[in-house]
Amino acid sequence: MRKGMTLIEALIAMVVIAVLSTLGYIGAEEYIASAKATKIIMNLHTLKKALWAWYVDNRDKVQSDGRVKMNLNGDPQPIQQWQRNSDNLKLSNYLKRFGTSGIKFYQTSKDETVTGRQRTDLVEGYYGICDGGTSRDSKGNETASYRNNWYAGYRFKSDEAAVRQKILGRLESSGGLWLGTADAHETPKGDNSQAVWLKVR
Repeated sequence: MRKGMTLIEALIAMVVIAVLSTLGYIGAEEYIASAKATKIIMNLHTLKKALWAWYVDNRDKVQSDGRVKMNLNGDPQPIQQWQRNSDNLKLSNYLKRFGTSGIKFYQTSKDETVTGRQRTDLVEGYYGICDGGTSRDSKGNETASYRNNWYAGYRFKSDEAAVRQKILGRLESSGGLWLGTADAHETPKGDNSQAVWLKVR
């Protein structure tokens, strides 16, 4: 009666274990990307609800052109100017009502193209709110304003290409999502986009 395994049997067992481990790793990566995509989509829909609740409570602070005036002394500003960095709109209070916390709002960075101005692009891994901005002609003159269009968004991290692909595959079934730049402008190809957006109003 033979005891133990032959060298061939041991090698076969090792190959089978290696293949199963690899398949398990690939499956886990898919699962993690899918879970992250689901969380981002759910957070954006919750952020949309929170912003609508804020709007109902603060309608008197929102001008007809979509800009927001938060105090008597200040000039009306695009909504992203108020929300950046410090949660000036107090959206975190509204998010708590919907049972969501931990949504990080975007930080600002200096805009090197305009003195004294901060960029309103979302930072990687952060959520934020942007309006549709303005369009300009070749001479830099403003031709149209889309400040009334508000969007909730999330900017992908550099290592979230798989998450972006998962969201790209769910655009049609996720209620108004679209992919674009970090400041809420559409990109021709969704797979090259920096952020995912959901229209609020």
